[in-house]
Amino acid sequence: MKREKRKPSNTKQEKLNKIRKPTEKQISKPKNGTKTSPFNVWILSGIIILIGFFAFSKYLTGEYLFFFKDIGSDSINQNYPAIIHKINLLKEGFFSKWSFYKGVGDEYVSGIPVEPYGLLRTGIDYIGATYVGANFFIFGRFLRIFIFYFLFTGITAYFYFRTLSVTKFASLLGALLITFSGYMVVGAGWGFSSHIFKAMFLLFAFEQLYLKKRWYFFPFAVIWLSSNPYVLYIYSVFLLLYSVFRFFSEKENKFTSYLKLVGKMILLGFAGLMMNFSQLLRAFLKMYNSPRVAGDASYSNLLSSGQNITEHGNLAGTTILRFFSSDILGTGSNFHGWFNYLEAPLFYIGLITLLLLPQIFIHLDKRKKIIFGTFLGFWILTLFVPYLRYSILAFTGDYFRYGFDFFIPFTFLFFAVYVLNKITENFKLNLPLLAATLIFLIILLFAPYENISSVYIDETLRKTIIVLLVLYTFFIFLFSKQKYQNTAKIAILLLVVSELSYFSYKSYADRVPVTKTEFLKNKAGYADGTTEAVNYIKSTDKTLFFRIEKDYQSGSSIHGSLNDALAQGYYGTTSYSSFNQLNYVRFLEETGLIVKGDETATRWITGFRGYPLLQTFGNVKYQFSKSEHPEFLKFGFDSLTDIDGIIILKNRFFLPFGYTYDKYIEFNDFKKLINYQISVQSLNTIYQDLSRTIKAQELNNIIDRLKPLLGKKFVDYQSFSKAVKSQIGNDSQKYLPTITKYCTLNFKNQITLLNAFVYEKVFDEGINLSNFQKIMPKDTSVILSPERFNFKVYKNITDNLKKDTFQITSFKQSEITGKITLSKTKMLFFTIPFDKGWKIKVDGKNEQLQRINIGFTGIVLPKGEHKIRLYYVPQYYKIANIITVISVIIFWLYLILYIYKKSKLKKREYTKKL
Repeated sequence: MKREKRKPSNTKQEKLNKIRKPTEKQISKPKNGTKTSPFNVWILSGIIILIGFFAFSKYLTGEYLFFFKDIGSDSINQNYPAIIHKINLLKEGFFSKWSFYKGVGDEYVSGIPVEPYGLLRTGIDYIGATYVGANFFIFGRFLRIFIFYFLFTGITAYFYFRTLSVTKFASLLGALLITFSGYMVVGAGWGFSSHIFKAMFLLFAFEQLYLKKRWYFFPFAVIWLSSNPYVLYIYSVFLLLYSVFRFFSEKENKFTSYLKLVGKMILLGFAGLMMNFSQLLRAFLKMYNSPRVAGDASYSNLLSSGQNITEHGNLAGTTILRFFSSDILGTGSNFHGWFNYLEAPLFYIGLITLLLLPQIFIHLDKRKKIIFGTFLGFWILTLFVPYLRYSILAFTGDYFRYGFDFFIPFTFLFFAVYVLNKITENFKLNLPLLAATLIFLIILLFAPYENISSVYIDETLRKTIIVLLVLYTFFIFLFSKQKYQNTAKIAILLLVVSELSYFSYKSYADRVPVTKTEFLKNKAGYADGTTEAVNYIKSTDKTLFFRIEKDYQSGSSIHGSLNDALAQGYYGTTSYSSFNQLNYVRFLEETGLIVKGDETATRWITGFRGYPLLQTFGNVKYQFSKSEHPEFLKFGFDSLTDIDGIIILKNRFFLPFGYTYDKYIEFNDFKKLINYQISVQSLNTIYQDLSRTIKAQELNNIIDRLKPLLGKKFVDYQSFSKAVKSQIGNDSQKYLPTITKYCTLNFKNQITLLNAFVYEKVFDEGINLSNFQKIMPKDTSVILSPERFNFKVYKNITDNLKKDTFQITSFKQSEITGKITLSKTKMLFFTIPFDKGWKIKVDGKNEQLQRINIGFTGIVLPKGEHKIRLYYVPQYYKIANIITVISVIIFWLYLILYIYKKSKLKKREYTKKL
C-alpha cells in the first residue's frame, strides 16, 4: 500500500500570507473618501509651520525682510516700489485708473475681487494699509506669503489627494512635498508661489467635478487663474492634458463621457471668466497693447523658427541636478547652472519622489501602463525637444518658470503618491528595481556634465542627498512590509520633514536679504536723501505737475532701480516693467533712444535720463545729482540747493504740462534726421557696457572688427546694421542693440521736437494742418546742428512754446482740469502716452484727442479761451464692470438656490428614513 503523501502544514504559509497579503479592509479605499477629519488638517498645518520656522525663521520673525539684494533684486526694484506706489494712490481714493508715477504715465486700474478668498485678502490689506501703512506690506510680506500660499497650498493639495481616495499618509506626504518644492520655495522670492496655489486648486476643483460631481469649486479656480491671461492659458493647456490622462486611465470611461466632462468645464470656466471679466479684460489689454505683443519686441518669430534664444550647453546637466536640489549648483547670485537661479529648471520635488517614480509600472495593468507612460513621456519629451516646449508656451519665451516648473515635478509627484498609496494597499514593491533606481540616481549625481565644473557642485549637499537616498530606500523597503509599515511611516515622515526643512533653509541661507535693522536705516536703499529732496521741492514749488530726473539710481540691490519714482513719490520718465506703455516705447524707438525690437530695452526703460533736450520736452523741471560737479550744469540747469548730499538742479528752460505748437514735421521726414556713426567715444562706451557679460578676449575681437567703421556716417538703421553685421558676422544680432545704442546721432530730431510736432498721416488723418507751418529736414533755421545750438537759441525755442500754455486748476492721476487762452489756432500737446482711454471736454463738449509726436497726446484748438477737462476711462470699462456684476449676482443666486434645494432634499430623505 502506497503511503499517502502528507500535505504540508499550512501553519507557516498562513503566517506568511498574513504578512504578505493585505486584508480586505486594507485593500479597500478609505471608507469616507474625501471626508477628512479637521484633526488631520491641523496636523498638516502644524508640520508646514514647523518646517517653515526651521527653514525661514528669520523671515517669519521679521529679522530678515523678504527683499533681496542679489539675483532676487526684483523684490527691491519692483515689489517694494509697487507697495509704496499702491499706498500713494490709495491717498487719492480706493479706486485708481491711471498713474503718472509709472514711466511718463500708464494705466493702473484697481478693483474689488469677486470671490471670498480675494475679498478676504483685500480687506486685510486695506485695513493694514489704513492703520499701519506701507510697513504692513513690508515687514509682514513673507508671513503673508507663507500663510496665503505655503499653508493654503498644502491644505489644498491634501484635499486634492484625498479626493482621489489616496490614504491619509500618502496625502500628507504629497501635500508637504508640493508645498516645499523647488518652484514654491525659490519662486516665492519672485512671486511665483501663487501659481502653485492656483494650479493645485484647479486640479482639486477638476477632481471634485469629475469624481464627486461638485461643480462649484471650478469657477473660483478659473477666477484666480484669469487674473493673468497667460497663466490662464498655460494651466488650461495642462488641465486639458491632465484631464485626458485621468479620464482615459479608467477602463469604463468612454469618449462621449469625456466630451460631456469637457463641456461642463467649459461652461463652468466661462462662468468664472464672466465673473472676473473686468480684471481679465484689463490684464489682457495690458498684455496685448504692449511692446512684447502689439509692438516690435517679441520672441515669437525667433522661437517659432526653431532657433534657441539662449545657450543651452549646460541645460541638460542643470536640469538633471536640479531634480535633486534647487541649490546643488549654488544659491542666488552664486548659482552656476544654466541661465540663472530662477530661470533654470526648478524641478526639485523631494528625493523620495525620484525613488518611488519607477515603481509606478509594477502597479499598473497593460492599458494603464500605456496611458501613464504616455503622460510621463510627453513631459520628459519637452525637455529634449525645445520646439515642443516653445509651442506649448505659445512661442513667448524659453521659460521653465511659467508652467514647466510645476507640470514636470507635479507629474513625478503624482506618480510617486500613486505608488505610495498602492504599497499601502498591497505591500507590492520591486526591490531590484528600487536598488537599481538608487544606483542610477547616485550615478547621475556624480556624472560629468558639459560646461558644469565639479567645483560648482555643493559637495556637502551631494553627500547629504546620498545619505537621504539610502535611508529612503531602506524605509521604503520596510514600508512594503506589513509588520513594519507603521514604523516606516514615522521614519519616512521624519526624513521628509528633515529634508524639506534643510533644503528649504539652503535656498535662503546664502541669499543677501535686507535686514530689519538695515531697512529702518535706509529703506532698502531708497532712503538715500531723494525723498527728502522731493519733499523739499513739493514744499517750495506749488506747480501742480512737473517731472524729476536723476543721474543716479536708488535701491540697494546689485541691479540699479528704474522704479525710483514709484518708491520715492515723484513723476519721472524711467520704468522697469514686463509690459511698459506701448506708445511710450514706440516714441523711444523712433527717436533712437532704444533699438527697435530689443525686448530687454522695452522692459528696462531709462526714459529721458541723460538727455537734457528731451527732459525739457517731457516737463522735467528738476534734476537730482550726487556728483560733485553735475553734468547737467552744462545743459541749462541751475544749482538750487543741497539736501542730504543730493544737489537739486532746476531746468532753466522747463516746459509746463500742456504747451502748444504752431509747426509740424511729417514722420518720414523726422526719421531722416537720425544718423548712425561709430566714434572713438562710442567704442569706449560699447566696451564698458559689454565687458559686464563678455570675456575680454572676445570683446577685444569685437572692438577691433568695428574699428574700420570709425567715422563713417550712415543715414539709416538698415545701412548701419548691415555694415555692423558684415564686420562682426554671426554674433552681430547678439551685440547689435548695444552697439546701436551708443552710435545713434539724434540731436537733430530732439531739437525738432522742441520746434514742431510730428505728424503721422496713418494715425492722424483727422488733424487739419492748414493752420500750421510745415518743417522740412533741410530747414536749418529750425533744425540746428549741435555746433549752431546755444542757450540763446534754446531760450527762444522754449519761449515760443510757452506763449500759450495750459493752466492746471486741478490735478489727479486720472482727471485734470484747467484753462488755456490761445492767440491763434494751435496744437495743444500733453506728455501723456497716447491711450484711447483718455477723453477730453473742451468748453463742456466732447472732443477727439489725437496721437502726435510718435506716441503722445494732443488736440488742435482754435483761437480764444477754453476750459479743458481731461479724464481717463479705461477701454470697455463700463461694459466690463456690468458683465462682472451681473455674472456675480447670477452665480451666487444660483449657488444659494442649489444649496437650498440640496439641503431640502436631504431633509426629505432623512424624514423618509424615520
